[in-house]
Amino acid sequence: MKSIRKSWKKTRNMLYHEYYKSTKTREQNIEERPPKIDKEHWRWFLEYRNKPETQEKIMAIEQRDESSRMSENESIAYALG
Repeated sequence: MKSIRKSWKKTRNMLYHEYYKSTKTREQNIEERPPKIDKEHWRWFLEYRNKPETQEKIMAIEQRDESSRMSENESIAYALG
């Protein structure tokens, strides 16, 4: 289960960074979603991922312990559950 969970987190993180562009509008990002991803699911994911609370979770994870700091991608994946 841990392996599946880790793979799923990495996949979500990869999709976000590959398809979401901050220079585009919300609707453009939704229209240019990954193939085979439902429009409403992608909309929900982007809304969740871009919430200030989610961003704060990511920052908190990264700042928790400098000596055991995760990569940015790992901490984002961890914050997104």
